[in-house]
Amino acid sequence: MYSTAEVSTILEVNERTVRYYISQGHLKATLDGGNYQISIKNLNEFEDNYFDTKRFSNRGNGKRLDKNEFENLTAFVESVKSGMTLESLIKDYQKLELKIPSLEVYLKFKRNEEIRSDKLNGLTYQKLSQKYALCEKTISNILNEQPQELNT
Repeated sequence: MYSTAEVSTILEVNERTVRYYISQGHLKATLDGGNYQISIKNLNEFEDNYFDTKRFSNRGNGKRLDKNEFENLTAFVESVKSGMTLESLIKDYQKLELKIPSLEVYLKFKRNEEIRSDKLNGLTYQKLSQKYALCEKTISNILNEQPQELNT
């Protein structure tokens, strides 16, 4: 179990941001003596679901934007670029809504995906730590496994 401070270090965000994720229901946590505790499983689910590259979620209305709808969004952007009138845009795309994480958060998610891929390709914790300038404990947390060759 991790505290909000530990999760903020792992995600490289402010501790208040972790509490915000919890309050908004994005990150599951249990309250223990006035302090939140987050399991490894819940942290990994948060990373997988909150920054899902296959589906984008709008928490406001529960709508999920699948691949086809994402292509519709691309068509919408092209329509805007081509000078479609505001009335036409509203008529054709009024139900299209999304919530996209900040670029900084998205880049951290992509980095974590690269770390997982590099681990599958045989990089050791030490090499991953050097490549991504992270401590081996953080690499372990990202990979959700107990490192066997951790240099402590």
